[in-house]
Amino acid sequence: MRFFVHGFNQSFYKNLEKSLALEKEHGVEVVVFSWSSNPGGFKTKEYRSAKRNAQASVGALDATLEKLGHYMKEPFNKEALEACDIKFTFMTYSLGNYLFQNYVINALYEAETRMFDNVVLCQADVDNAGHQHWVNNIEAGKRVYITINENDWVLKWSDANFQKESVRKNC
Repeated sequence: MRFFVHGFNQSFYKNLEKSLALEKEHGVEVVVFSWSSNPGGFKTKEYRSAKRNAQASVGALDATLEKLGHYMKEPFNKEALEACDIKFTFMTYSLGNYLFQNYVINALYEAETRMFDNVVLCQADVDNAGHQHWVNNIEAGKRVYITINENDWVLKWSDANFQKESVRKNC
């Protein structure tokens, strides 16, 4: 099972399509968290607006994870899920990592990600400078993974236009 936070320029419909593709490709069920990542307009302005929307979505992500954590305790039983060999992964993609970064550094974060076996920061659209301070605060049942795609044109565009020092530039 995967909890998925999408990246930049994804409509709700596109997010559902991407989640369905993840389900088919990996044989997992996907729980989707959608946020306003495509406010419209010229791409540079839209990207800046999406970053502001990501920051504004921190409270919604917190409320969602709190509610999910409650359900993992009751009526569901995490130990019973583990006995069935169900893995629960938290995955952020591209600018969704910026939303997650803002959540982790916020006072709202109380290690809600502990309920997940793994946390995957996929193609993170975040600055390299200081990343260890927030990444080291992420709690997971087992591991935290960070993936990089050096050929992602959206991330290259973001690096060229907005990132002071990208995680990708130093790997």
